[in-house]
This record gives sequence, C-alpha cells and structure tokens, in this order.
Amino acid sequence: MRTIAPEAGLLEVPARDFVQEGRAGRSPVHRVFYSFHPAERSPDKRPLLVFLNGGPGSATMPYLFAQTGPKTLLQEGVSDNPASYARDFNLLYIDAPFTGFSYSPSTSTFPADHLEDREAGIVLEVVLGFLARHPLLERAQVAFVGESYGGTRALLMAERLLSYPELADPEVKANKFAGTSSVYFDLGLYEVIKKHFARTRPELQGAELTPEQVAEQFGWQILIQPGLPDGFGTSFPAPPCVGSLCDNLALGHCTTDNWHDCSLPLDVDDKYDALVLPRLEDHETLSSALSVDATSIGWLRSCKPEEGSIAEKLYLLPHVPLSYLGERSGEGPLWQRGRMFYTFARVAEHQKILMTNARQDRRVRTPHFWAALHAALSNSPPGVRILSDSPEEAPRPGEVEFTFRGETTRVRYPTYLAGHMVPLRAGAELYEDILEWWSD
Repeated sequence: MRTIAPEAGLLEVPARDFVQEGRAGRSPVHRVFYSFHPAERSPDKRPLLVFLNGGPGSATMPYLFAQTGPKTLLQEGVSDNPASYARDFNLLYIDAPFTGFSYSPSTSTFPADHLEDREAGIVLEVVLGFLARHPLLERAQVAFVGESYGGTRALLMAERLLSYPELADPEVKANKFAGTSSVYFDLGLYEVIKKHFARTRPELQGAELTPEQVAEQFGWQILIQPGLPDGFGTSFPAPPCVGSLCDNLALGHCTTDNWHDCSLPLDVDDKYDALVLPRLEDHETLSSALSVDATSIGWLRSCKPEEGSIAEKLYLLPHVPLSYLGERSGEGPLWQRGRMFYTFARVAEHQKILMTNARQDRRVRTPHFWAALHAALSNSPPGVRILSDSPEEAPRPGEVEFTFRGETTRVRYPTYLAGHMVPLRAGAELYEDILEWWSD
C-alpha cells in the first residue's frame, strides 16, 4: 500500500541545451535538494505548496523553519509548530541551483552563461520529477510560493508551464509584446512537461494543453514580497499613487520615507539566519527538523567554501557551497528590462495570484511593483487600481485590479505588519488569507 511520508533528497537534472533571448547556452548537471512534508490529513487529496526563496543566491531551507513547516527552530532545539501550513497543504521546499544543499557534480561555480529562464526551468523539472515519483500526488493542485527573487522564479516557472509548446519552437519570436517577451527554447524541458501531462491527462491522447487546461493543476501563485532590483522602485516616485494607493492602504504620503510602519521594533529577518542556521550543523538537529535521517540522504555532501570567498559570505546553510547568480552584464536584470511585468500580466490571465504587502519590509516595497506595472501597461487603460476594502468578507481586505489585453484581472493584496520574511511575524495571518483566497 502506498503511503505519503516526510522525505528529503536531491533530484538530478541532466545537462540541457537552451536558447534565451537569442543566446545559446548549456547548463551542467544539477543535483537539487528538496524537503517534503505531507499534509496532516488526507495528503492525497490536498494541494501542494512549492516554496522558493529568493536572493538570488538564497536557500529555501530556512523557510521550512520560518513558521510554515511542521517543525520550528525559533525556540531551543527542534519543536513542533502548531501553526504549520501542513494542516491543510502538502509542503515542498526546494533549494535553487547552487544554494543551500543544491550543487552541480561537474562544476563548483555558477556557469557564466546560466540565465534566468534556465534556472527556473531546472527548478520546474524538480517539481515535475518529484510529482512523477509520487503517483498519489501527481495530479494534485499546485501553487508556487515565491519569496523575494523566488517570486521572479515562480513567475517564470508558471510562464514556462502555461505556454510550454513555445519551448519546442526554435522559431518563436519576441514580438508579442513590443520586444519584451522572452525568446526561450528548451526542448528538454518541453519533453519533461509533455510527459507529465501525458501521464496526468491521458484522455487528451498526447495533445498539447491550452493555458486554461494547464491552470487546472498549476493555477495558483503566492508572491511573498516579490523582489525588484535595487533602485528600481525609486524610478517611479510620485505618479505611482494610482488609485490613491498609499492613502487607501493607510501607508502615509506617497514618498519612500513615509512608506514603512515604524511603530514596531526592527524586523527579525536579519537575526533569523544567525539564530537558526548554526543549529543545522548538527546532523541530529537537521534530521529532527527534516523528519528524515540526514545521513541516509544520497548525494548530500558537506564542504566549506574557500576562506574569504564570496560563497563564504553568501551561503545560507553551513558547510555548503554557494555561488551567486549575478545580473546579466550590460543589459540589466529582468525587471529593469521590463520583460517580467509582461510575464506577470500573462500569468495573471490564467492563475489566481496572492501578493503580500508587508509594511515593515526594508528590502522590497510592493506598492512600487504596482506603480511599475501601471507604467509598463500604460497602453492598456484603465491601468492599475487599488481596492483596499475588497473583498469585504476577507480578514485582511485588499485587491489590485488591472487591465491587460482588454481583460480585467484582480490580484489578492493583503497587508501585514511584518518584514521581508512575512511568515516570521505574520505566519498565522498569511495562512488564514491563503485558505480564504484558495477557497474563494
């Protein structure tokens, strides 16, 4: 009899050839670490939340203990977390390539030609590989939960799924949205996605799925303080108050100085790593936290970065190599190139999205996201509107309405007294909002 139990391991993703925005590349073999925790009740009937941390260059593993997983390390030792999201969801935490326990057996540094779409494709292959190994979960509804840069990764993963036939078309052009759309060709990823749907949708007899059909399984996105590059928000100072944004959200005047709610002490985000991560050096503590014997995990390796290296300064899990995913030289990151705003709009056409608004986040200011989206979609009136009292029955009302390609979309946008890692201070509130939003 098949059962669903806690699990941790590394899934190997083979080397792949790809083309992104006219640039050909080949990613090496990757071994990507994951930690799975089943729902407390009827896991075979519950949705799957896939957690992705940001950076870029940050492991997702710490999020497991940030008031979302079954265990917490915020107290002495390992203790049960009564506020675990596993009360209603299956939970899958994935360390992105070269973060946390993830690594490549063929190289110790992040490839120079490794681009954003391929990184998202690697993580997507891990999700589909995990589902393929768990037949009881293979047809589960799936939501990508992206924190900070993890939100960028989650959006790219969703775009790849929703428009996966384009992955197999080497002639696909970037003229759909005035030169801002991705040119991304990845035949290997296309085959992985195609095989997944051949198994889960046999009634379609191998036919390619429409975005609407894909969204029946992959139709949810939770963006926790999705990151914009440094200085990007300041490119949109005053006009950004479309729909009386700041006033409706009770955030004060429309200036960056008055955006934060400083009535509470500084957020604990910066102290979190120093508190939690050293405890994971101990195999017994790590095993207890994962609910899996760490010594039994194949391919798990331990080694320290070189003294004084950038990896030593950035790694999030002890004795694990990490290389930093830098910006593309000369062109600026995805958001500054404008492409991701169109990706967001495309994804929102088919997926339900919840985005957090943390009033004490000193890294990301999500009101600037809507300001920038308003500017990016300026040719699609009436643009962006903040609806601070909608939906009325929600514990923390807040929605954003925008128009794209003639269609109006609403995104859930609740506000929290929390910092960048929203679950640390407002985990219970976020969980309540996710449940309400999911069942709506």
